Amino acid sequence: RLVSDWSSDVCSSDLTVTYHVMADNVTGLTVQPYVLANGWASFAGNSVSLTATNTWTTVTYTLPTTINFPGLQAMGLQLSNASTTASYTGNVFIDEISWQ
Repeated sequence: RLVSDWSSDVCSSDLTVTYHVMADNVTGLTVQPYVLANGWASFAGNSVSLTATNTWTTVTYTLPTTINFPGLQAMGLQLSNASTTASYTGNVFIDEISWQ
């Protein structure tokens, strides 16, 4: 997991977080955005399959409106390998994380 810590005064509900992700081996690889908030409760977005090798994929996630005090504690991307025959071998790159 890639995790970034944010204080609750930086991010709040209804913000859309955008990640740009690329991998050199996309076989069975998915990424899923998530946040930890409201006392470290987990809120996950939809999984996105990376389908093209060495191509940037945009992944977006709108923070849930149920985030309240103490707000957002962490955000990140969970990487999953759907292959049942081999562990993932390759590199995953994140070029940009933005929110608005």
